[in-house]
Amino acid sequence: MFSRSAPFVKTPREWASLAPRRSVESAAKAYAKANMVAVVMLGNDDAVAYLYDAANNRVAKKICRDVEWGA
Repeated sequence: MFSRSAPFVKTPREWASLAPRRSVESAAKAYAKANMVAVVMLGNDDAVAYLYDAANNRVAKKICRDVEWGA
């Protein structure tokens, strides 16, 4: 379950507005690298989670299907 009101959960349009010259994925990855996690809410109630792996210094991408969204 993801909370829609969490600061790291945004729609693709919100992610794109954070970095106008970057793609949604690269903006979310940059945010995840700084804050450990970033989630892109998709229109079909799916989500893409970007999780920072500090041990390997990389960002992992996880696609979550049929997510339960909380307030």
